[in-house]
Amino acid sequence: MLMAKRPHLSLLDMTATSYSGLVGGTLVLQTATKDFQGDFKVNGLDLGSFVRDTFISGRDVTGRLSGELNGLRGRGLDKKSMTGKGQIRIENGQLWEVPVFLTLLKGVSLSQQKEFQDGTVDFDLAGGIAKISKLKFEGEDVVVEGSGEMDLEGNIRLHLDAAFDVALIPSIPLISDVWKGLRKALYGVEMTGTFKEPQISLEPLPFLGSRDRDIFGGEREKKEVPAPKKEIPRRDRGR
Repeated sequence: MLMAKRPHLSLLDMTATSYSGLVGGTLVLQTATKDFQGDFKVNGLDLGSFVRDTFISGRDVTGRLSGELNGLRGRGLDKKSMTGKGQIRIENGQLWEVPVFLTLLKGVSLSQQKEFQDGTVDFDLAGGIAKISKLKFEGEDVVVEGSGEMDLEGNIRLHLDAAFDVALIPSIPLISDVWKGLRKALYGVEMTGTFKEPQISLEPLPFLGSRDRDIFGGEREKKEVPAPKKEIPRRDRGR
């Protein structure tokens, strides 16, 4: 529905089909200052078709894309003026060839191709930067979780925890009996560069740090440290 009442132009309850999914929302524009505000939602977009119209076209990516962007505000075409809060969800995905995942999975030298099937990204948009408060992608034998940021030019800085089935990474030696029961190989990952050409730094086994909860949501085993024994002073033998 289009409504015009100076100085505002309003597009209410917009609905359209796009990439075999649904797109909807509202937008209110202040015609004099070009300030705008709105809320938008997408549901079930075909990820493969969508990717073909982006800067990573030509990659074999499939799945269904949904999400929302709420409280979007800004002025004209000034990207840095935009603020808002959103979430992106991917279901039934085949995401191996998405550059950030491809770089990560090659970095740990997986012995076979494994897919991230489902994922969620929560973010806040401000000053031209999407601050990612929560990122989680998972498949049958792989989980990646973390946070970070990406600007509107595609520059990224991500801090991730990644877990893989040990059988997929034959290069990891099981050094001692301590690791013989280990089923998951864990990494701390720092990712920089751009979304299209990311660079990574890997740190094996981040669970050796001070965190109390692992990235699978379970509590880590906490060992009680016994209290120091009190020394009983010896009596002087001469007394």
